[in-house]
Amino acid sequence: MAVVVPSVLADALVREYLTRHSLTSTLAAFDAERPRTADAISSKSELGKTLGIDRYLKKNKEKADPLKSCLEVVADTLASKEREKKGDGRHSEGHEGKEEGRPTLKPMPKKKDESKQESSSSAVPMIKPEGRT
Repeated sequence: MAVVVPSVLADALVREYLTRHSLTSTLAAFDAERPRTADAISSKSELGKTLGIDRYLKKNKEKADPLKSCLEVVADTLASKEREKKGDGRHSEGHEGKEEGRPTLKPMPKKKDESKQESSSSAVPMIKPEGRT
C-alpha cells in the first residue's frame, strides 16, 4: 500500500463525517476551500483499511445504535482505550453514558478570581448608542 499524506486522510475523514451528517452546505464550502486531489480517498472501506480501523468499523456496525462516521468511530475508539488505561471501566459498547455511549460532559468550574474579574474596573465599559440615554 502506498504512503498516504496525513492531510489526505484528514480531508477524507472530514468529508465522510459531513456527508454522513447531511451537512451539505458545509461540505460544499469545504470542497471549495480544499478541492479533492487525484490521491483523495472516497471510499469508506478504503479509508478504514488505510487507517487500520476496519475491525472497529465492523464492531461499530454490529452495535444496536452505530456511530455514523469513521471520525466518530476513531474518536470513540481512542476515548475507550484512554478510559481503559485509566481504569475507568466504562466501555462505549455498553452505551452506559446518557447519550448512547458518549460520555457526559460537565461544565468547567469557575475559577475563584473569575467573579472578581467580571466586576472589576478594568472591564470594558458599556457604550451607549448615540441619541439614547
